[in-house]
Amino acid sequence: MLNKNMAQILHYFIAKETNAKAKALNQNLQRFINVNYGARNTDFFLYRIKLHFA
Repeated sequence: MLNKNMAQILHYFIAKETNAKAKALNQNLQRFINVNYGARNTDFFLYRIKLHFA
């Protein structure tokens, strides 16, 4: 497992960056989609996502 993820582990120690921000954004987006499940107007739904995450 360590050999498989060695590049990501080393990247953290070199750049001090993780993918936590991307995972948090994805979690918020998934929660927003689940709350608004069943929306009929796709264009308006995408507009609301744009406003919510801008």
